[in-house]
Amino acid sequence: MHNSLNSWRVLRGDFFDAEKGQDSPLHSHTCWEWVYFYSGSNPCLHDGEVIHMTPGTFWLTPPGIYHQLFAETAWSIIFILVQGPPDAVMPKVIQDDDIGSLAELCKIIVHETRNDMLHSESVLQHLTNTLLLHVDRAHRTAPLTKNATLIRNAKILWEDHPLLSVEEVAKRLGISVASLRQIFHLEAKMPPINFRNNLRIERATRLLSTSTMKLDAVAELCGFDSASHLSRHIKTATGHTPGKLRIDSSRN
Repeated sequence: MHNSLNSWRVLRGDFFDAEKGQDSPLHSHTCWEWVYFYSGSNPCLHDGEVIHMTPGTFWLTPPGIYHQLFAETAWSIIFILVQGPPDAVMPKVIQDDDIGSLAELCKIIVHETRNDMLHSESVLQHLTNTLLLHVDRAHRTAPLTKNATLIRNAKILWEDHPLLSVEEVAKRLGISVASLRQIFHLEAKMPPINFRNNLRIERATRLLSTSTMKLDAVAELCGFDSASHLSRHIKTATGHTPGKLRIDSSRN
């Protein structure tokens, strides 16, 4: 795969959400289709074989292969259409790593396909090559445990949708709230609500340290009710006010 990285070129990509019962039709493409499953738990038909797709699954379908999804649950995906060697030896299905590297790369690639800025094509090529290297590494690495996979998927959901409740995340992951709480207790040593709040604080702290966004905007982006709500949580977590964090970061 490494010797032919530059022979792959992204044509387009997008995000797609569907409700339970909204199957995808049986279809094929004249190019490769790479699909990252963001939420939902559904069987897919792939060249006559049934494969079960869950959050964190990355599905690589060659040109001319017929495939279809059966929507037993609501589902959301990131899909990328790619021109590349039709006979390339690629894994059919892989799983993302513990920090969601494939998810992040797919999201950035989709956003870059909508970008007409200087050097966008070069940036897109580098991103595609990086994604291929991650695919190769994931294929050669032992998969995560079931519990670690659920923790990763919850993290990805909360990073993109910080207002989701624990109940909503459990539903999207296809497990009970009690099971989700038990998994977080075993793996993360904290309740899921604390894990979600830590993610919010980390993101808000990062934005305060690296941007000039107004406090209200940071609060809204990170899932806090107001600027004062954000300030209280920042002070509790760091011992500093948002303003102090900004002053300290500007001095470094």
